[in-house]
Amino acid sequence: MFDIGFWEVFVIGIIALFVVGPERLPDLARKAGMYYSRLSRFISGVKADIDREMGAGNLRELKEVQDQFRQAQQDFKSAGNSIMESIPNPELDDALINAPAVDLKKSRPVATDAAADPDDPSARQDKTAPADSK
Repeated sequence: MFDIGFWEVFVIGIIALFVVGPERLPDLARKAGMYYSRLSRFISGVKADIDREMGAGNLRELKEVQDQFRQAQQDFKSAGNSIMESIPNPELDDALINAPAVDLKKSRPVATDAAADPDDPSARQDKTAPADSK
């Protein structure tokens, strides 16, 4: 518990021998050891209580988070099911899957490589640097 080395204990013992005297020193050492052991047991009990309470609090928090995730999972499943039920026919599914991509910044459809018109300059995406015009 305390970081006391041999020489510190030796110096404390010599001082106690001079202050208390040789007759009462063994009784004093016995009482000091008894109080030290009581203090150590008390401190370890308090640590155990704190650890137990911290663990119980963490378990409660983890269960609450787990319940929240389960609720969110059920909400997502029900939302997905309602979306799937709102699509009445498979032709609409194909239309949604094959729909062109939309650039949200410009709010216009972006041409894909397969659908790009090679003559349309706005649809062309040059990957090379423009040629020097001299």
